[in-house]
Amino acid sequence: MAVLFLYTLDVAVSLDAGEEVIVGGRIGGLLVGIAGLGMPTVLLIYGALIAIVVTRITRKMMNPPVVHLIRIVR
Repeated sequence: MAVLFLYTLDVAVSLDAGEEVIVGGRIGGLLVGIAGLGMPTVLLIYGALIAIVVTRITRKMMNPPVVHLIRIVR
């Protein structure tokens, strides 16, 4: 997530500076499309996504899975 955020932010800064951006592939086109919305929108979109990820990780860490070990001794 952080790599995509940094790439999109870099492209958004480049577009705001008036530079041309050439990308290939579907994911690159999607990221440039998001970057074309402007830097504040990029920060809002990725801020929300990162907040969701942090919330999920925090909840998983607060409730770790219970592992039961059964030891059979002869």
